Amino acid sequence: MELAALNNPLSGRLSPPSGDAAIGSFDSIVTSIISLFFIVGILLFFFYFIISAYQWITSSGDPKAVEKARNGVVHSIVGLVVLFSVYAILGLFGLIFGIDILQLDIAKLKI
Repeated sequence: MELAALNNPLSGRLSPPSGDAAIGSFDSIVTSIISLFFIVGILLFFFYFIISAYQWITSSGDPKAVEKARNGVVHSIVGLVVLFSVYAILGLFGLIFGIDILQLDIAKLKI
């Protein structure tokens, strides 16, 4: 490790960080992926809701266009309800089994 150390004229010697250089533990990766899915789901809700609302406003009273836009709004709201239901089920799963999937810590599982 001596070869990897650098000499900084302002602060002295710089040495590499100690410990392993792993990207991340399994539990942090799983938690990040679950969080990413929820963020993407919420963003998709806003996107589809705004697009459907715009279609409804610009439908000019055409019954087919109004129906299509209304279905888009309803489907986006149903998708958001499903997303939050999954979040609640994962939280309930954590309470029942003592494994918090939303803040997963593999070390606590003692596998």
